[in-house]
Amino acid sequence: MTTPTEHRRPRILIGLKEIAGYYGQLTDGLRELGYPVTFWQLVTTANRYEAEASTSWMMRGVQRICSWRRDIPWSRPVMKLLGIALGTLVHFVLLVIALFRFDVFIFSYDSAFLGGWEFPILRWCGKRVICAYRDWE
Repeated sequence: MTTPTEHRRPRILIGLKEIAGYYGQLTDGLRELGYPVTFWQLVTTANRYEAEASTSWMMRGVQRICSWRRDIPWSRPVMKLLGIALGTLVHFVLLVIALFRFDVFIFSYDSAFLGGWEFPILRWCGKRVICAYRDWE
């Protein structure tokens, strides 16, 4: 006899950047197949692909912090370093939340919570990690 948890589909997190609508379409496709998928996009773009991303109050706050950090010029080094520190703290908190909420992590090009340093932790916790990288030739 099987238990209900044996047939539970894995909870999937896709993020943390959108590239040309690819990850929004991946999110839609996996949802059509019946998978519980959440798409976290940390930085908004001019192309407005983030319409498919999570729009919770938490993610809107994270997007503001990450956009603020990105827009600080290096000509203001103290503010830039403060922004980097705050952004790293936000990414760490998101990682802890995600560890409890998701089973599979799909990261887009050059996006991870802590620059890839969290991959061994995710694997140690039994999470599946997929990194989609692009190659320029």
